[in-house]
Formats: sequence, structure tokens, C-alpha cells
Amino acid sequence: MINCNKCGYVGAYYGPKCPACKEKFNLTPAEIEEKVREIGKAEQQRQYELVAECHHILADLGRTESQIKYADMLERGDSVVRDLDGAMAYYYMAAEKNNATAAYKYSRLAERTSDKASSFWLAYAAALGCVEAYPKIADKYAQFGDDDLANYYYAMAAAYDDTDSIVTLAKRYYNGTGTEQNLPYAKWYMDKLLLPPIHAIKMAYKLRSVKSQDPGIPRHPDYHKMLRRLAIKAQDYGFAKQYHHLCEMLSEEGDVSARVILGLLYAEGRGCRQDAGTALSLLSSAAAEGSKDAYRHMGDIYIAGLIVERDAERALECYRAAAKLGMTNAYETMGDIFRDGEIVNRDIGRAIELYDMGAKEGHSSAAEKAETLRSQREGLYKTGIELRTSAPEQSFRAFAISASMGYVPAYKEMARAFLEGRGIKKNRQQAYLWFEKSAESGDEDALYEYGLCYSRGIGTAFDFDKAVEVLSKAARLGSGEARSEIERIMNNKRRHMLRSAYSDAMSLIYQKKFKEAESMLRICLRLGHAKGIYTLGCLNEFGLGIPTNRDVAFRLYETAFELKFRDPRSVYKLKILRMVRAYK
Repeated sequence: MINCNKCGYVGAYYGPKCPACKEKFNLTPAEIEEKVREIGKAEQQRQYELVAECHHILADLGRTESQIKYADMLERGDSVVRDLDGAMAYYYMAAEKNNATAAYKYSRLAERTSDKASSFWLAYAAALGCVEAYPKIADKYAQFGDDDLANYYYAMAAAYDDTDSIVTLAKRYYNGTGTEQNLPYAKWYMDKLLLPPIHAIKMAYKLRSVKSQDPGIPRHPDYHKMLRRLAIKAQDYGFAKQYHHLCEMLSEEGDVSARVILGLLYAEGRGCRQDAGTALSLLSSAAAEGSKDAYRHMGDIYIAGLIVERDAERALECYRAAAKLGMTNAYETMGDIFRDGEIVNRDIGRAIELYDMGAKEGHSSAAEKAETLRSQREGLYKTGIELRTSAPEQSFRAFAISASMGYVPAYKEMARAFLEGRGIKKNRQQAYLWFEKSAESGDEDALYEYGLCYSRGIGTAFDFDKAVEVLSKAARLGSGEARSEIERIMNNKRRHMLRSAYSDAMSLIYQKKFKEAESMLRICLRLGHAKGIYTLGCLNEFGLGIPTNRDVAFRLYETAFELKFRDPRSVYKLKILRMVRAYK
């Protein structure tokens, strides 16, 4: 009997859905416990039909023990109508939850419909430790000629006192079948039997004088390989939960590639509940051990942004790591990211670089993509050149697209367009930025114009040192214009220094700080400033801040005269004499 909490139905159980309201039955934990107790009472009272009904209810609700018990009752026709297909269905429910016994019993019934599925579930049950499966799977391996695995599972079954397996191993060691002949081992196995079966009596008699030797604990010949083979079969047959569990087992064995697969299964929710945290944790662990596949898949996860927030920077880091570890197709993937510009700023130049790196590693598709992009941006540049005079606005648009695709020659054309107002409104600052980008991208022809920006304050502040640095590079590459510009700014710098030194000296003289003024005037002397030299002569003639020395004064006057300094009306000298009088 069962109660429906939704419509109030009370009656016999016919299936997981209520016969009245068609809704799925949903018992509370307390009601489930009550059903378990009801089974115990019914068994004591030998009410087996009630036992079957309760197990049926609990099996549909997912209780593994009841699934196995009800399947067994269906298989034997115990208190229910015999139904092998129904038994298979309930064994499968329990087997999907990695129950070894259910997997074994399902494998036996599956022989009726699929030998492949039956063999898989038998091997899976053995891998999960089902003792009943050991002799059966041993027979299978012996049939396929895999004697190492056959002997291992016969030994495992013999350890649990399976008579047939004990006799089979004894015969194998006695005859040297699938192993080296070893009579002491054969004797040890025969000694495990209190009474040998009729077909083994003759062998037991022949071994009576042999001293037995314990073969020791059996070792699996290649447990890891067996699990991998099972996992491949589980994937091929579509057993998602078993594939997931086998990958877990392999991961626990230290299989890094299985850990990567397990991470993907959690990411996709195949054979398990989707769990982004677990997926990334497993992939990160595999990546830390040098798995290029793990890095690649982490990059895919961060790019897709389906189970975690999209993170282009982390995705690119993962792809770069994968590429360094040898997954060279990651270069093409990164190239696609920069080409498309959906999650990062579009950078065709960077995309081409990455495609070229992939092409060097032998990826023809990357080479084709790089060539396509080059052709596109070069074609746009040529169009811009052709329309530069006849259709400046169209020309500018062509240059702009070519430049956005990373074509370096287009940078300089963009700078000139902004500087001249060709096809676009004049913008000196933008002109400077494009000249800068052009020069930094290796366009040597742009160096002179880039240097002019600093020497003449075009779009940026005047910077003497930077101008000399850039123009010197251009001059070394053979630019005569750059050399002339350097001379111009050097002369301007010299004149500025002279004016500044003389101005400072006169200011100090007016403050009667003659000693400090002399230091500034000596700078004028070294730089050939005629008026400053004449003034220094005055200080020497009249002994202002220094001892009087008319000879030095005379030489300084002569030097100033040679530098074409003239004072025919002595106005300037009069000013000096007045200062001297004020000083005295």
C-alpha cells in the first residue's frame, strides 16, 4: 500500500506514478524508514508479496539495496511474476551507482541481448571488487588468451575459496598453461581442498610427493591499463556514470590524462552533477603536473564563460602555457581571439604574429589565416594611397582600417592625415600619437617626423633630450633633414643658455653679488656671448668682486669687439660706471 501526498490516493503500488493524479510518488524520509521497518515485519510474518511491493516502492525511489533485492525477486519469480527485463532494469539502476554486486548480476542477464555489454559489466564488477565476478572474468580472459589477467583473477577467486578456480590454477601450474610450470604452487593450491573433485584426483595423486610452496599474494599485471581499457569501453557504449567513475579510479592511480578528462566531465555535467569548482581544481592540478591538455581545456572554459565568468586574460595565459608545453595549435586559437576581437581589443598585428608562430610549427590553417589578413590590410593601404588626392575621406577610412589591422606603414599615413587635416579634421595630438606608434613599430621613415613632434612641440610638449635622441637615430639612418633639425635645436639651445646665463649675471650684478655674477659671465665667455664677455671685462677693469686687472679687461674687450659687439656712444659702459659709483 502507498499513500499519495498530493491527491490522497491510498492503494496498491503499480509504479512510480500515482494512478489517480499521474504525479510521481515522493515519500518523506520518515515514510521511507517506515517502509524499511514494514519490510522487516513482513519477512518475519512471511508476507513475501508485501515484501516485494515495499522493495518495489523503495527501488523506484532510488534505494540501492531495494533495487538489488527487487531485481533478484523479479529474476527468480519470487512472490512476483518472473520478469528478466524488469530485473535487468533494476540491476542497472543499482549498477549505475557503482554497486559491484548489481553490476555482476546485470552482466549475467545482459548475455541474452549483448555480449559486449555483458563483458563490460562483468569486467567492471570485477574491478569494483565483486568476488562472484572473479572466476567468470578469469574464464573470459583465458578465452581471449590474456593469461596474466586470467591467472590474477583465478588467484583472487581462489583466495575466497572458489573450488573451480583453485583446481584451474593448480592445473595451470601443473601443466604450465599460461604460466611457467611450477609443481610446488600446484601442490599448494590442491592442499587448499579437503577433498579434490573427481576430475582433479589424478593430478592430486601425482602431486602427493611434491612439497608445496605458497605463491604469495597475487598482483595485478597491469591494473592501470585494465582500467583505461574499461574506461574506453564505457565511453564507447555510452555508460556515462561508469566512464566518470573509472576516470576517478584512474585519477586516484595518478593518471594525469584521466584527471583532465574527469575535470571536463565535471565541467560538462556528464555522468555527474556539473561542478565548475571541481572541474577547475582537477584541471589546475593536472596543469601543475605539466599537462598541456589541461591548460588548453582551462583556456576553453575561461573563453566560453559558461560555467565561470569569462576571463580573457586567464584564458590567454592558459593557451600560452599549453603552447609552450607543445600544444602548438594553441597559437592559432590565440590568433583567432585577437582577430575576432570579441573578448579582447581587436589586434590584427598580434593575430598575425600568433598565426605565424603556429605556421612555423606546421599548422597550414594558421599560415592561411595569416596570409589572408596580410592581403586584406595591404590591399586597404594601397587603396588609401591611390585615393589620397582624389578622395581624401575614403583614403583616410582605408588607412584607418589598415592601421587597425596592424599594418605599420598605415600608421605614418594616419599621422600625416591628422597633421594636414587630409580626410579628417586636423588633430596634432592624434598626429603625434600615430607618429609615435609608427616609430615604435619599427618604421624608420617615421623617425624624422616623430622627432619633429618633440623638437617643435607638435601634439606634445617640447622635449630637447627626446628630440635629439629620436632625430639622432634618423640621422644615423641617413636623414639629412634630421641632421639639420638637430643643428637647429642645438643652436636654439645654445642661444637660450646664453640668454639665460647673461640674464642671471645681470640680475646678480644689480644685487651687487659680483662674485656669483662673474661665474655666470665666464659661461658666456666659454659660449662666445659678446655682450657677456664685454661685461666680464668691465668687472676686471673696475675690480668688481675680483681684483682689478686691466690687461685681462683689455683682452676681453678685444674679444667682444671681434665678436662684433659695438658700443660707439659708451651708453653701456656708462651704466657700468654708475653701478661702480653706487657701489663706492
